[in-house]
Amino acid sequence: MQISNNLLATASTYSPTKEKELHSFVINDVLTAHDKKLVDAATPKTVTELKEVNGLAAKIAIDRETGSLSGEVDENYINKLITEQSSNNHAETIKFSALQKSLAFLQQERADFFKRLAV
Repeated sequence: MQISNNLLATASTYSPTKEKELHSFVINDVLTAHDKKLVDAATPKTVTELKEVNGLAAKIAIDRETGSLSGEVDENYINKLITEQSSNNHAETIKFSALQKSLAFLQQERADFFKRLAV
């Protein structure tokens, strides 16, 4: 999997009997409006980081593009990312702070939803 700084991801599928097939997509085009809202809430906006690929956005987009994620991002999805990353010798593919902020955002969204129902 190759991801470039222009928010274009390229995925290649390995097949021993066929040549590699390349598939490209623009991360921002794959994310839903809710995904973008979540990523904005979970990641800082410093000048340096705006020039880098956002790990959370890239992971969500890749999972959507490959079919691993079809519905909205929820707490189960984020907890799965935390578990996978923790079991990988704490390698921070996605900053743990961004994952924690994602959980907080989703929990606040859920609380706001139930408040609106109560009214």
